[in-house]
Amino acid sequence: MAIVINGSGTITGVSAGGLPTGSVTADTLATNSVDSDELVNGAIDAGHLASGVGGANYDMITTTFDMSSGNGATTDISGASFNPTHAFIICSEGTAANTSWGFGDGTFDGVIYDNHVVSADTFTSNVSNTCYALDTSGNFQAGTLSLIATGVRITWAKTGSPTGTTRLFAMLFG
Repeated sequence: MAIVINGSGTITGVSAGGLPTGSVTADTLATNSVDSDELVNGAIDAGHLASGVGGANYDMITTTFDMSSGNGATTDISGASFNPTHAFIICSEGTAANTSWGFGDGTFDGVIYDNHVVSADTFTSNVSNTCYALDTSGNFQAGTLSLIATGVRITWAKTGSPTGTTRLFAMLFG
């Protein structure tokens, strides 16, 4: 039966199953003619996505750090299924109102931290550290990030005599 488009826009002559296999190819479709609403659920897997898209290369890992550790102490945050290239770190010292949000790629660090224990309701930032853990005015550990296999290493610089435990939450990207 021939395919007919009548004056009202109705198409006749198309049987169930549509067009024969192979008659529609990527070359015959208009640009942007198919969007995610037309795709069958599960039709695209991680192998068809760009690196790092769809959860292919990220991992979340948590650990703790004893703030009384000496100057130059290190904390390894490792166990990712890949070698990361970037990290986002949340550092929270539990006994004081202090949390920091930092990032790094092994050559550049940046952090924004809650400076409440020094000056109420203030935040401070710098581009020298990835983590900042402050327990009381003048007592803190500031950490810088380096990349290691399957994770990152934080190297701490101690000022004063900080105490307590800092929890580190890391989102690693690769």
